[in-house]
Order: sequence, then structure tokens, then C-alpha cells
Amino acid sequence: MSETLVGFPILAVGTSLPELVTSVTAALKKQSEIALGNIIGSNIFNIFFILGDSATIHPLAVDSKIFLDM
Repeated sequence: MSETLVGFPILAVGTSLPELVTSVTAALKKQSEIALGNIIGSNIFNIFFILGDSATIHPLAVDSKIFLDM
């Protein structure tokens, strides 16, 4: 088993655990809007931040046909 295969889940849990604890705490206090907003906001931020960092390191190839619809 490679170090990368072991490291990625540890990294994922480490970055998601604070968000999970915050959402569970808000849900237990009957503040479902905060819990839902925290989950959605965290996911959107993580997707765009990680995608942006990845694209900076290794640019993403985009097929020119995709711009035909735009």
C-alpha cells in the first residue's frame, strides 16, 4: 500500500472533521440553517479551492467543442 493511498484519507478526514463537528453541534442546538449552510459552503469552497490549486500546478485540458454552447 503506497503512502499516497494512506495519506489522502487522513488528509480528507483532517480537513473535514472541524466542519463536521460544527455542523453536528449546530444541528444538536436545533440550528439546522447553520448546519446546512456550513456543509454547503464548505463543500463549495473546497471544490473551487482544490480545483484552482490543482489547475495552477497542472493546467486542465479543455476541449474547444465545449465553448460551442457558450
